Amino acid sequence: MDLDEKIQLKQKELSLSDSPEKKSQIQQELKKLQLRKEIEAIKRRIEQIN
Repeated sequence: MDLDEKIQLKQKELSLSDSPEKKSQIQQELKKLQLRKEIEAIKRRIEQIN
């Protein structure tokens, strides 16, 4: 499962969650996955420059 799939899964989890505590936890996990995706994109750009 790649990052895009994990992000989509978390977004679905978030929309289906009814508990505010659980939503908060899922949002935090989603943010981490999105940041990880951004980091990978930046690493690819750096490699292209070199």
